[in-house]
Amino acid sequence: EIIVVDDGSTDETPAVVHSIRDPRVRYIRQENAGLSAARNTGLRAARYKLIGFLDADDLWCPDFLKAVVAEFDRLGPEFGLVATSASRMDERGRPMLSPRDPLDGGSELGVRDFCLRNRPYSSSIVIRRNVFESCGGFDTRLRSSEDRDIWIRATSAGFRFYFIIEPLAMLRRHRNNMSKNADRMK
Repeated sequence: EIIVVDDGSTDETPAVVHSIRDPRVRYIRQENAGLSAARNTGLRAARYKLIGFLDADDLWCPDFLKAVVAEFDRLGPEFGLVATSASRMDERGRPMLSPRDPLDGGSELGVRDFCLRNRPYSSSIVIRRNVFESCGGFDTRLRSSEDRDIWIRATSAGFRFYFIIEPLAMLRRHRNNMSKNADRMK
C-alpha cells in the first residue's frame, strides 16, 4: 500500500494523487501539523507489518523494498529496523557526490551511532509496526530530528537496527531541506 499524507499542502498534491487510479494508493489530508504528526497519521492508517517512509522529495531505487524485505527475512524478528545507504541528487535529480563517507554497511547500528555519527535518513529506513506499538510514534513536540529520536528510543528498547551499505534510496538536496537548518536540528 502507498499512503500519501498531505500535511496541509498548498500545491497540486490532491489533484495529482486523485489522478492515480490504483486502489493501493490512499490519500489522507490533514491541516498542517508538522512532519511528526504527518508520519504518525500514516502509521495509524498503515495496515501491514512493515512500514517505510518516503519524503516527498526523495526516491527509492526499484530494488529498495525487495532488498530490505530480504534482510528482514534473513535477520529474523529481533531486528525491528533495516536501512540502506542513500545517494544524493540535486533539485533536478542529477547525482551529487556525498560530502563524507557513509556509515559502515552490513552492520548493526545502535544508540551510539545515532548520537555520534551521521544517521541513516528516514527515506532509507523500513520499520516493523511493533516498534511503534512498543515505543510510540514520532514525538510531535519535535520540529526537527524526530527521526533520530525514534531510532534512539527503538534501539534503547532493544530493537535491533541493521544497515545495508548499498545506496537504494536517493535523497534530493536543495536549499529548503529541513536538515539545512542547523539551529533547528539542535
